[in-house]
Amino acid sequence: MNGRDVSQQITASDINTVLNRLDSLVAKQKLIYEKREKKITEMETIHQVECTDSIKAYLALADSMRTYCIRYSLKYATQADKMAKKQKNDSLATEAAISLLNV
Repeated sequence: MNGRDVSQQITASDINTVLNRLDSLVAKQKLIYEKREKKITEMETIHQVECTDSIKAYLALADSMRTYCIRYSLKYATQADKMAKKQKNDSLATEAAISLLNV
């Protein structure tokens, strides 16, 4: 400073220059913020899709396992039923044979 009063050194043009510079910086920060928000939103969407796909895969696996269990439960139940009928038939045949021997 060359000894003049500070208020005399600052002009309206200087103030406008500073305000314009601040506006420019605010606009740049706003663009950066909007880009980051967009990127975060995209990442959240991708994450949600990945999670949804994973959940669908797990549900499909669970459904497949359920079907597998039902199928094999029926298979073994049918086999058990056949074995029970065979045992009953064997018992009836044994009883018939015993009754013939007792005659």
